Amino acid sequence: MTKLVCRPPTKQRDLALPVTRAVQHSSSIMANVSPTAENYLGLHTPQPDYDLDDRWRWPYWKFGFESPEVLFTTLHADYNSMQFAIQEPLFWYRDVCEIANIAQNRGEFEALLEQRKQRRFDEAQSVWERAKALLTAEPSRLKNPPAAEVLWVAFITLARNLSFDSLVKYFGSYIANDNDRNPPLPPMSVEARPANPDRRKGKTRSGQATPSHGTTTRSSKISKTRLKRAGSQVELRRSQRLRDRPGQ
Repeated sequence: MTKLVCRPPTKQRDLALPVTRAVQHSSSIMANVSPTAENYLGLHTPQPDYDLDDRWRWPYWKFGFESPEVLFTTLHADYNSMQFAIQEPLFWYRDVCEIANIAQNRGEFEALLEQRKQRRFDEAQSVWERAKALLTAEPSRLKNPPAAEVLWVAFITLARNLSFDSLVKYFGSYIANDNDRNPPLPPMSVEARPANPDRRKGKTRSGQATPSHGTTTRSSKISKTRLKRAGSQVELRRSQRLRDRPGQ
């Protein structure tokens, strides 16, 4: 049985090429092109020189392909890629509602959505570039993570939504200033409401605080004693009126 192997390098000097050649080539392209949601995948895909870099050589001719470049073009797009949301569902919903209140027809609605799409992408991309730069230049930041609850909430958000902004939020927590490291707000999709709005924080409708369970204040004891005395006096007067009635 013949073992399938990729084509070996044709020239001895090919073996001396640095292994980072394709990565450097891709990075140089990124530096000259503004990233968008549409070209983001391509900007992060290697574009090797298949004649010089033997790392990426493969038997493309066996399957009828005319060029090895399909490795990171059609094949890569069809079989090694997936869709990736820009925003978390709640933030996306808010943008749609805002634009829906502004647009007068479907054409305007979709045009405004396209503008907002690029705006949200640029916002996330800006923070992501800053996070990459700082974490690469200052790896010590990874040894000084934010508070556990901040990192946990960011991770849960990323695991639940797997969106670009949730990814940026997770790694961005490592570059936030100490004064900015506050726990994020809980999800707003389900609002937490008290069971009885009129008794929040131990207050009655009149605004007076109710005593805590298991405790009885001195004033409440005095009030109960006075009520008992007043009740006794009322009962005594009622009995006297009954005795004073004619014919009794």
